[in-house]
Amino acid sequence: MSPPKKYITLKALRKISLCHFLWIIMMGALLTSARLEAATVTVAFPHVKNQSAPIYVAMINNPQMWDKEVATNTAYRQVIFHPKAGQPEVRGDIETVEPGTYAIKVFQDVAGTGKLETDFFGIPTEPYGFSQNPDSFGLPTFSECAFDVTNAPLTLMIQLQNQ
Repeated sequence: MSPPKKYITLKALRKISLCHFLWIIMMGALLTSARLEAATVTVAFPHVKNQSAPIYVAMINNPQMWDKEVATNTAYRQVIFHPKAGQPEVRGDIETVEPGTYAIKVFQDVAGTGKLETDFFGIPTEPYGFSQNPDSFGLPTFSECAFDVTNAPLTLMIQLQNQ
């Protein structure tokens, strides 16, 4: 005698489908709410004179990493913006930024080395800038450049120095 065959009834199939449907709705809601907590930070550089060299942007969220050389492990986010010929303003977005306090430091890589070039005394020889455009001699502090990100879009204007 063979064992009885098990069939999935229509009633059981409806229960499974309803459970899967509810699970998909809940996961979608969770992912959407998590995504709503992040913001887009637009960074704009007005009056860029050199329209061929890229602008390197380092967004930092740890004050202890502010005075370190920018590397993958020191920056929250690193992006490169490319100027467009005939447009003196360079603008780009840093997307999905979590709420918090950040500071940005930038340089325009005119020499094409991928790092900020300086002279014998450590003074930059390429255009550079910081969020909040602080008026200080030398590297400004993290708090001088700091800004808060909430879940709302934010636009920062950064003036490049030494153009």
